[in-house]
Amino acid sequence: MATKETVLHVTEINDPALAHEIWEAYKGSFADTDKMCAQDQICYDEKTMTQALSDPDYQKFVLKVEDHVVGICILTNNLMKARIAYCNDRFLRRKFPKYVEEGRFWYVTAICVLPEAQQKGFGVELLRSVCQFIFDTKSMVSYDYSFNKNPWLTGLIQKVGASLGWNVVEIPLDKQCYTSLYYSHNGLPS
Repeated sequence: MATKETVLHVTEINDPALAHEIWEAYKGSFADTDKMCAQDQICYDEKTMTQALSDPDYQKFVLKVEDHVVGICILTNNLMKARIAYCNDRFLRRKFPKYVEEGRFWYVTAICVLPEAQQKGFGVELLRSVCQFIFDTKSMVSYDYSFNKNPWLTGLIQKVGASLGWNVVEIPLDKQCYTSLYYSHNGLPS
């Protein structure tokens, strides 16, 4: 029997049990980041996540496998609220004024799939649902991600778009580097 993968697209989640299950999936999706990411990938704590889930300014895409939450994508066209994901709303307003003014510019404040679900190929349906929403609303979407953790993310999104018959064009916005320096006379840091 095939495993059932579904995506729930909603504007409000007010069920405390579902909100907690989403929080656990979000937290679990980033459990490995302390080994590979200089920037903390967890923008939300449980309180702010619950607030975002009940806020209609955010679109929520919840990925379930066999009725268990394994992934989430949260996006908003309210750029002040998108700042929780450390985006510079002033830069985005200048870069894409027409889309922002028309409410067709969306910023992903969270996207994640539990590692064990990713390894089984789940997550594509989540991306497909988000891509369909962006396509249907004639919008554009921006996001940030750790290249160390997900070097394949943009390519996968483009592949999902292509599978739907769309040409997905990337506009690189920025690169932020984390680096460390030491003086060799001090010895190799450990």
